[in-house]
Amino acid sequence: MSTTRLPTIAPERAALLVMDFQNGICPLAPDADALVERVKEAIADVRAAEGTIGYVRVAFTEDYWAAVPETNKAFATVAAA
Repeated sequence: MSTTRLPTIAPERAALLVMDFQNGICPLAPDADALVERVKEAIADVRAAEGTIGYVRVAFTEDYWAAVPETNKAFATVAAA
């Protein structure tokens, strides 16, 4: 039986991107509370290793929201709200 060895991550060369953890997005995820807790732990681990954290927030103006077609699987539900 062979085992897969995970690569070593060099914190000085890596970044954790934390994306779209917004009030309008998180509730769409199954078990959002557990997801947020896991991300908090990942952030703490990366900080402890002196790695970089990047926060990404996608935001739209009212005009952009109005232009989202109903067929858009990624944003239609959020745009309707």
